[in-house]
Amino acid sequence: MRSGRAPNPRPRPLKSKSETEAAAVRAKAQADVAAMQAKAAQEAKAAQEAATAKAAQESAATKAAAVAAAPVAGDSANRYDGVWSMKFDCGAYRNLPPNTRRADILVRGGEFVLERGNPGEPGYNITRGRPASDGTLVLTGTAIGNQAFNYGKPFDNHFAGGWTTDRFLLHGSWGGRKCDVEVARK
Repeated sequence: MRSGRAPNPRPRPLKSKSETEAAAVRAKAQADVAAMQAKAAQEAKAAQEAATAKAAQESAATKAAAVAAAPVAGDSANRYDGVWSMKFDCGAYRNLPPNTRRADILVRGGEFVLERGNPGEPGYNITRGRPASDGTLVLTGTAIGNQAFNYGKPFDNHFAGGWTTDRFLLHGSWGGRKCDVEVARK
C-alpha cells in the first residue's frame, strides 16, 4: 500500500561530510587548473609581444645604421645638426598624473633621434624624424611600457608640428597620453 506522501523534488543531499569535502577539493582543483591555463596563455602572449617589439627595434637599428652610413646631401640637411633640447608636457593618463620631462639629443645628418633605455626591455623608447623643407617635423617611434598597466607591452608614439621663430612645436601622443613637445636648439 502506498503512503499519501508526494515524492521529494529536491536533489538528494551528499551522504557525508567527506563527500562534501571531496566535492570542494575537486572544484578548487578545477579552478586552479583554469587559472594556471589563463596565466600560461597570458605569459605566452606577453612573450610574443616582446619578441615582436624586439624584431621591430632590431629593424629600426639596422635602418638607422644604413642612414648613418649614407652620405648627407647638401648643407640643408646639416643645418639642424647639433645639440637640441626636447621638452615633453604630457597630460594625465589612466592612473598617471600630468608630467613634464626634458631630454637632450644630438642631431646628425638632419635626423632627430631620441633613444632611451635598453632595447627590448621595459622603459626602452626610440623616436625619430627629419624636418621637411617647409619646416614641418613629424617624430614617430615605439616604446615598451614600464607602468603596471602596460609593462612589457610595445606602444607607438607620434608627434607632428612645425617650426616657429626659434623652435619646433609639436603635438601628439605617447601611447595614449596626449603631449605637447618643444624642440629647441641648446
